[in-house]
Amino acid sequence: MVPGLDAVAEALDSLGILDIELRHIVVFSGGPVIPDEQVRFEEAYGDLWGPSIEWVNLHKELRACYQIRSAIRKHRYVWRTGRKKGDYSLEALEYEFGISRPDQLRSASKTYRGGDTGSLSPLEHTKQWIDQTISEDDLTRLQRYTRYDVESMFRIARECELLLFSQHERGARHRDFT
Repeated sequence: MVPGLDAVAEALDSLGILDIELRHIVVFSGGPVIPDEQVRFEEAYGDLWGPSIEWVNLHKELRACYQIRSAIRKHRYVWRTGRKKGDYSLEALEYEFGISRPDQLRSASKTYRGGDTGSLSPLEHTKQWIDQTISEDDLTRLQRYTRYDVESMFRIARECELLLFSQHERGARHRDFT
């Protein structure tokens, strides 16, 4: 068994995902064409669910959309601490869709309009979780942060679907997935 696979399986089982056919994995990855998460997942777990899974990278779509990039630059809601240029982060995309991330779930590597900085270090906490050195409080915050990421990506994807497709088209698309 690959280290951490039991924990991944347990987390997915708690969400009821192991009992269904997984069709899509949605990420927000600043990596190249293939999301960094996909590469790491496949290196760690191989072909766990088979080749039929579609990886959807919302960051790739953001980079491809001039209007969203322009709005993020114009509003400059969030940027990497120590830099001046706006950041094409999930938090910036959330802002453009009217989603307000709670202060306690903001990344420590970011500065927000008004000068506030985040306090959460998700990558550090993830490493601690893998190493089994994370505190209960930090694990709870990491879980809340991760859940918020997933929920906001879902809301953004849903809003995009509403903007792009008629009710009839959405119904046909949904029937294709059942």
